[in-house]
Amino acid sequence: MRPWKIAVLAASVLVAGCDADFSGDRSAAASVDGFDSVRIVGDAGTIEVAGDAGRTTLNASGTAYATSAARLETIQFVVRPDGDVLVVEARAAGANSRFDIAIAIPGTLAVIVETGAGEAVLRDVRSARVRLGAGNVTIDGVGEDVRVESVGAGNVTIADVGGRVDVSNIGAGNVDITTVGGGVDVRDIGVGNITVRDVGGDLSVGNRGVGNVTHSDVRGAVNVR
Repeated sequence: MRPWKIAVLAASVLVAGCDADFSGDRSAAASVDGFDSVRIVGDAGTIEVAGDAGRTTLNASGTAYATSAARLETIQFVVRPDGDVLVVEARAAGANSRFDIAIAIPGTLAVIVETGAGEAVLRDVRSARVRLGAGNVTIDGVGEDVRVESVGAGNVTIADVGGRVDVSNIGAGNVDITTVGGGVDVRDIGVGNITVRDVGGDLSVGNRGVGNVTHSDVRGAVNVR
């Protein structure tokens, strides 16, 4: 078994004048030695991930919100290995519960984000893959490929990608993609505008519903259907 270390801390307080009456700070830290990627799983809340080339550990912090002290205590970081993937669970099940988190990782790791509702912000990571029920997605500064596999409702903004970008299954929301070294493939968009600029490879847009497509400085072939 791979040796690895994890530390988890929690503190809770009563919050006045908030939809969720109770909130608590959470933190966790883990070694990333031997891991190729980080998978972050949530239910509701903002997820921010920042890569740093000089970092050697994963450090997570966040604030949990709930309508009761008992429910608040169930909202914790759970960090566990799954093969060469380090899994960070930030669950916040229940009405009016959420878990807003920020995670710092080495920039050499790939990142996978899967969550229900909230905002996902990923910066300066090796590669990125996102599935989000509802909310905005912002991805910036990725060395390799980006895949946004599904967003029920929300805008997708992607910039400064070294590899290719694939965006699919967006129910309603605008897609804005800028400065991509490889190709771009956008498909299965229900309602929303698509804007693509500065692409080193091909651009393909297909199976879209209502909305405009604008593109410029695409150095490969363009296929808009």
